[in-house]
Amino acid sequence: MKASNEIKVISKIYPGIREELKRISEYAEENPACNYFFFVPEEMTNKDEPENFQTFKNMVDSLVGKVESLTPTDYSISLHNEFWHFERQLISMKMGGGPGYIHLVFQPDKDKEYCISHSGGVWRHRNLCGKITSKGGFKSGRVSYGGLFMYDETISRIKDERELAKTPKLLKYLKSDDESKVSLAIQQLFNSESELSIIYILQILKEWPLYEPILKSKHKDNDDLGALAISISENKTRFTKEAKAKIIPYCNATKFDAQYLAMKTMKGKWTRPDKEELTKILVRGNFAIQLLKLEAMTKIKHQDTTTLAHKLLKDKNELVRNAAVDSLGEMGGEKELNDLQNIGNDTKKRDMYDPGRLIKAIDGIKTRLG
Repeated sequence: MKASNEIKVISKIYPGIREELKRISEYAEENPACNYFFFVPEEMTNKDEPENFQTFKNMVDSLVGKVESLTPTDYSISLHNEFWHFERQLISMKMGGGPGYIHLVFQPDKDKEYCISHSGGVWRHRNLCGKITSKGGFKSGRVSYGGLFMYDETISRIKDERELAKTPKLLKYLKSDDESKVSLAIQQLFNSESELSIIYILQILKEWPLYEPILKSKHKDNDDLGALAISISENKTRFTKEAKAKIIPYCNATKFDAQYLAMKTMKGKWTRPDKEELTKILVRGNFAIQLLKLEAMTKIKHQDTTTLAHKLLKDKNELVRNAAVDSLGEMGGEKELNDLQNIGNDTKKRDMYDPGRLIKAIDGIKTRLG
């Protein structure tokens, strides 16, 4: 947070009045009757002035006068205790708090009020907004993360830690010689729900020999990474453009584990604008990749789907052949209907397919053609 002009004024004055404000606060604790008589409205106090009151009042007047001489003329300067900032009932129940016990009040105008305690805590109205150091530096902050007040640098650090699994810094931390950074990286990764984390999981699998000892030292392996990536994907209806642009290239990775996981995480996420990238995916003879590619092409109604499915009807893998039947059932026309019926009427050919899926595909085309 950038320090306001008021904070700059207060920070400049604070080092010179800190000890004086502290003495007043200590004196008020030692002489509570003076404190009460000075700050509480007249109708709530005894009429008799307490012992040592003039000493206390002189200390207050001296400090206020000194501060007034150091601040712009449009500032209103006063001294308060907590009574001024909370409901009287809370104060009487000793449930006060807020801006210090005895504190100096700076009011640049009627809508602004800055309070500062002798310890350097600065409030704007009832909200703690930072601390002034003994040398006059201002450390800003706010209430964050579970209702705790934190300095901005602490909030920034925590935010960076929470974002770690979505940035390239994750891999840097994993390879660090600092054990605390390694632990933090693994913790944040396995707590992540962001699709951007899938990118770094895929990179880890692509370079698994490098990361294997690191992950295994924390009792994690490639199966854990795969389960995490799929879990993140299944909880997303769609991926952002940024995530897809970085995940899709891994669908062509030469390392099978990375390619297969990329295809699994992209399941249900392909759209028609992705058809060119989908067409370029190399199967390399692996039936699992072939199944996922054919399924994706069918889902987005890729124009080359029926041609590929016809070819795969003769594949050596039964799972691929049946997937080709399913695809033709979803996208086929009159020609595909005839082809599937011919297979169903040929006892030798029919035994190469799942009969239930073959019947379903034929019925699907008939229904669609009317």
